[in-house]
Amino acid sequence: MKIFLIIIGIYFLEGCISSPTTSSHFHDTTIVNYTIKQGKPLPTKEWHCYIAGNDKFCAPEAWGYVKQDSFLFMSDLSKISAGSYFLVLKEDMSITHVNATKYLKKLYLEMKKDNSGVLTGWKAFKIIYSDKEIFHSEYNISINKIPYKAYSTVFEFDNNLYDIFLKMEEDDIKPYQEAYNNIIFNFFHKNKLILTSRDKIIGAKILDLDKL
Repeated sequence: MKIFLIIIGIYFLEGCISSPTTSSHFHDTTIVNYTIKQGKPLPTKEWHCYIAGNDKFCAPEAWGYVKQDSFLFMSDLSKISAGSYFLVLKEDMSITHVNATKYLKKLYLEMKKDNSGVLTGWKAFKIIYSDKEIFHSEYNISINKIPYKAYSTVFEFDNNLYDIFLKMEEDDIKPYQEAYNNIIFNFFHKNKLILTSRDKIIGAKILDLDKL
């Protein structure tokens, strides 16, 4: 398995942590030793692959599949922890006119105003390849005083916008986060992997979602 390591160091933006007297929310603008790795081969007895138009992706079969029309794919994980789910969103940018940056800002604002929980922290960054940009963001959420994590990977490909999203109670997240990473690195469009270990990484940029 090939591994790429981006070392950006410890990088603080001015005002990255809000004072408790002004807000209970903060965001983390620190990236240290972020690892990107090629997804390992997925065992067919545990994973199921789905074909939706020009897209092919795989998810653990135990996660299940929710039949609906809003997303390319959705799994209800509330049996693991209440309010947990996984989804793959796909939008035609020629119709929505929303690119990855605009979508990331919209996602952030929606999570801030979500009445089901309180956004207590976040971090986001952009990885720049020779032929594409990938936006990763991570959110800390408190729901009834229980900590949750949410992960989002947003990218544009062939005039489409994708978001691969996972939300799960923090105590249960570790094995699901590993599966989430394998989903990202085994995502095909027109029989072409979106991300591979051969992709040339030019750099990375920390994002301040308040300033997008």
